Amino acid sequence: ERLLAELDALSIPVAGLLVNAITPPGCARCRRAGAREEKQVRALARRFLTGTGRPMILAPMISPEPRGVRALRDWGTTWRRFDRAGRP
Repeated sequence: ERLLAELDALSIPVAGLLVNAITPPGCARCRRAGAREEKQVRALARRFLTGTGRPMILAPMISPEPRGVRALRDWGTTWRRFDRAGRP
């Protein structure tokens, strides 16, 4: 949020936002962290999704980190768009 505020103050437009390392859905071990993170993502969405046509993409955390073209491509298929209604 601070970065978005600074960019706005400098009149630098932001066309899209990628939120990286999101707790994967359905992770039983990470339930508490995921709930806290969801609140943060929703707050960020309220700040960022005020204009039209600006996507906010959520990219899940994975381990090990993807390496190589195929692993990056596979990881990219797990990304999801966060919509204006607040649903990932």
